[in-house]
Amino acid sequence: MERLIFILLFTISSCCIAQVKSGRIEYQILMPESAFELKSVNISMRDYMKNELIKLKQAYSSTQFMLEFNHSRSMFKVLQTMSIDGRSTSNDVAMSADSNGIFYTDISSKSIIREVLFESRDYFVKEEFPALDWQILDETKQIDQYTCYKAVATKKSENGKSIPIEAWVATSLPFNFGPANYSGAGGLILELRTPVFIFKVSDIRLFNDNREIDFIKTDEEPISISEWNSFFTRVKN
Repeated sequence: MERLIFILLFTISSCCIAQVKSGRIEYQILMPESAFELKSVNISMRDYMKNELIKLKQAYSSTQFMLEFNHSRSMFKVLQTMSIDGRSTSNDVAMSADSNGIFYTDISSKSIIREVLFESRDYFVKEEFPALDWQILDETKQIDQYTCYKAVATKKSENGKSIPIEAWVATSLPFNFGPANYSGAGGLILELRTPVFIFKVSDIRLFNDNREIDFIKTDEEPISISEWNSFFTRVKN
């Protein structure tokens, strides 16, 4: 009898998921303890860096990110929130996680376009979808009501270092999206971890109608990610 009830509930759940055509997720952003290790930072600068990280961690607690999606497109951005001292730190938080701007992902064109405001001008940066080569593992954990599979990948930083990426993917939700450009893992990413930040789902809303995504509208030809990195490095120097 218990087995019959389980099968019935599983069937009902699968049917409900099959009817889902779009949705919206909000992520909170957290700072792992590993961010405070600062092994590569000069000893004389470590106290200063730790204080700055503590301030940033406080700003994390008041910042949310939003992902809207249907089966073919998604849009991801930081939500404008206020810090505890009344000053908006949303963009500072987003920059610390390389998630500033708006990320538009289009599966049909296999592209991710990031709209970034820099020095009062909008730049449009294009990269291929998926941006990472994901490996799905057998390890699972429950997030909300969804069984998620662990996925791992490696991301190259601007200085050429390899950054380990860990995601928890709800493969039962067949939307191939996640925070920022961390998409293409075979399902909806509900949690994503790097050595310096964590995106963790705080709210999930699924809809049975195919809601349109407020997608990018521009006639400007986007630049490549390598062109953007070169430009940004040149400006900083």
